[in-house]
Amino acid sequence: LAVNAVSQLSRLAQSKRYAECASALRAVESLKDSFVGFAGVARLSRVAREVEMLKGQLEKDAREEFERFFGQPNPPPISSTILPSAAQAIAALGPQASQSLHDFYTTLTLKEYKRIFRSTDEAGGLDNVSRRYAWFRRVLRTYDEDHAAAFHVAGWDVGRELLRRFSEQTREDLRSLLIRMGKGANVDVLLDAMNATLEFQTAMARKYGGSVRNASVPALTAATSTGHSLSSTFDPHLGIFVEAQDKRLQEMFVGYRQSLIAGMQEASSTIGMQTSSGSVGGGAGSAVLASSTELFYFYRQTLEAFARLSTGAAFRDLCFVFCKYLRIYAEEVLRFGLIHRTDPASASGLPTPRRSNDTRYGGSGSRENEMYLGRICKIVNTADYCATTADQLAEKLREKVDEGYEKEIDLQNEKEGFVAVIAQGIQVLLREADQALEVPFQQMFRPNNPWSTLVEASGKSPYVDELASSLEHVAVVVRLELENKRFVRSWCDKAVGTILARFTNTLVRLKPLSSLVSKQLLLDLKEIRSILLELPRYSFYQRHITKSTQRLESLLDLLCLEDPGAEELIERYTQLIGDRSFGNFQKILDLRGVRRTEQNGIMDTFVTLTSQNDQLSETSFLTSLDMDPPTNATTPGPFLSFAAAGSTVDGSSTPPLGRGSAFDRDYNPTATGAARAFGDLKRFGSMLVGRREEGRR
Repeated sequence: LAVNAVSQLSRLAQSKRYAECASALRAVESLKDSFVGFAGVARLSRVAREVEMLKGQLEKDAREEFERFFGQPNPPPISSTILPSAAQAIAALGPQASQSLHDFYTTLTLKEYKRIFRSTDEAGGLDNVSRRYAWFRRVLRTYDEDHAAAFHVAGWDVGRELLRRFSEQTREDLRSLLIRMGKGANVDVLLDAMNATLEFQTAMARKYGGSVRNASVPALTAATSTGHSLSSTFDPHLGIFVEAQDKRLQEMFVGYRQSLIAGMQEASSTIGMQTSSGSVGGGAGSAVLASSTELFYFYRQTLEAFARLSTGAAFRDLCFVFCKYLRIYAEEVLRFGLIHRTDPASASGLPTPRRSNDTRYGGSGSRENEMYLGRICKIVNTADYCATTADQLAEKLREKVDEGYEKEIDLQNEKEGFVAVIAQGIQVLLREADQALEVPFQQMFRPNNPWSTLVEASGKSPYVDELASSLEHVAVVVRLELENKRFVRSWCDKAVGTILARFTNTLVRLKPLSSLVSKQLLLDLKEIRSILLELPRYSFYQRHITKSTQRLESLLDLLCLEDPGAEELIERYTQLIGDRSFGNFQKILDLRGVRRTEQNGIMDTFVTLTSQNDQLSETSFLTSLDMDPPTNATTPGPFLSFAAAGSTVDGSSTPPLGRGSAFDRDYNPTATGAARAFGDLKRFGSMLVGRREEGRR
C-alpha cells in the first residue's frame, strides 16, 4: 500500500495535478505513520526517503507557480490559474511550507512599502502617517479582490499576516521617528498621527475580529506576535500632549481672569446709566460664570479624545493636570471675584475700601452694590456647580482609567476648595448685609429724637423702617440670584444672628434703660421679628426666628417693669430668667440704671429668696451677655449662640443652646465655668466694698 501510494503521488506531482497531490500526500503520511517502529527495514527506509524527496519537489514546483504568477507585470485572473490547487498542496506539506509561502507573499507585497516610506524620507515622516495607512488599505483591497482566491485554504489568513507584518514595520518606523524628535515633536502633528493610528486600528479590529475598544488585532500565531498594538508606540511620548494641555489651560486662565476684571470695569463704568429694570446683580443670562461651563466642556472633550489614545499612566497624569486647574480656578478666579468689588481700583488688584454712607443700600451707590451682590451670588452658584460637576467628573475618570490607577483619581480636595468658596461667598453676602445695617443701628443708638424725650411707647421707631429697607435691598438679590435654596436658607439663618446680635449690643450700649424705652424697644423687636420672618418662608425657619427672639423678649419684659419693688423684680426675674446667679441679676440692675449703693439691699433680698429655691439653675443665657460690647461688634456672641451659629453651608440650622456649643472652636467648658465663677466673685467683692463705704458714712 505504501509503495503504491508513493508511486501515485510521484505521477501526480510530475503532472502538476496539485489538488490530487494534496489528497495523495495525506494518504501517504497516514500510511507512513504505521511504520514508525520499522525504521531499520531497508525497503521502508527507501520509501521514506523517496517521500521526502517528493515533498521537496512538490513544494518547489508549487512555490514556483506562485513566484511565476506574481512576477508577471499583468497576471491573469486567479480563477484561470492553478494557484488555488497549488495552495492546497503546500498546505498539505505542513505549517513550515505554508509559512514560507506566506512570507514570500507578504515580503513581496510590502517591498514597496519599505522603499516609499523610509523613516528618513519626507514620505515616512510623522506628518505622513495617514498616507502609510491609506497605502496599506489599497494593498488589502488588492489582496481581497485579486489575490485572496490564491490562498483560499482552511486555516490560512494571509490578510491578517499582511497586517501583522505591516504593523511590525510601521511600529519600528514610528518608534525611530519619535525617538529622533524627542520632546521637540509638534503636538498637533503627534495628535494627528495618533488619531490616524487609532482609526486604522479600529478599522482593522472590526475587519479581523479584534478588540475595537483597545484597537488591537490578534496575530496569526502567538510566536509571530509582539503583543503590542500600533498605538502603544506613542505611549512613552504622551507626556508631550499632557504638557501641551497644561500650557493650553494656562492661556485659558489668563482669559478667564481678564474676562472677570473686564466685567468688573464694565459694571463700574456703567453705574448710573442702567435702570432698575435690568437684571438684578448686573448680569443677565446664565446663573454661573461662563468660564466654568467652558472649562468643564474643555475637560470633557479633551478627556474623551485622550481616552482613545491611552487610559494608562499618561491619562492619570492628565487627570492630575485637570485637578490642578480646578484648584486654580477656585482660588484665582472665584475667590478673586469675592474679594474685589466692581470698580477700577479693585479690578487692578487693589482691595476695595469700605463703602461710605453715600453708597449704602438705597443710597446713591445702591445700584453698584446690587451689581456687586449679583456677582457674588453668581460666584457662589458657580462654585456649587463646580463642586457638583467635580464629583461627576471624578466618577467618569475612574471609569475610564486603567485598573490600578482608580484610587489615584480623587477630586475630594478640589471639591472642598469649591465648598470653601461657597462658605466665603455667603460670608461676603452676610458682611454686605451687616454694612447695609450700619445706618439703621446708628439711628437706633442716636435717634433724631433722643430716647430721653420719649413720652409714649407706640408703633415702631423710625430706624426699624430703615432696617427693613436696607435688609431687603440685600435679601432680594440673595433670594433671586442664589440658585441653591439651601444657601439662601444658610444666609438667612446667619443674617438673623447678626441682626439680633447688633440689636442686643446696641441695647446694652443704651443703658440705663427706662421702662418706657424698654417697652418701645420690645415693640421694635416684634417688628424686627416680623421683618425677619419675611426673608424666606419656611416653617422651620419661622420656629428658628421665634426661638432667636425669645431671650431678648424675656430680657426686655423684665426691663419694662415700672418701679417694681425688690421682691416683685426678683420674682419676675426668676420667672423669666430662671437662674439664681448673683452676677446675672446684677446685670439687670445695671441695665435698669440702679445705682450701686441701692443695689446692696436688693442683692441681699435676691440671695435670701433664691438660695432656697432648688429649681433655679446656676446660670442662664444672661451669663454670656457682654455688658461692655465693642461698638463695631457684629458677630453674635454666646448670648445668642443658638442664632449666631446660624446654619451650615448645607442649610441646616443649629439647635438652641444654653451656652457655647461643644463644636465651637474656642469652646472650653472648664474655662467657661471658671470665668463665670470669677465674674460672680468680682461682683460680690464690689458689693462688699460698697457696703463698707456706706457703713463709714
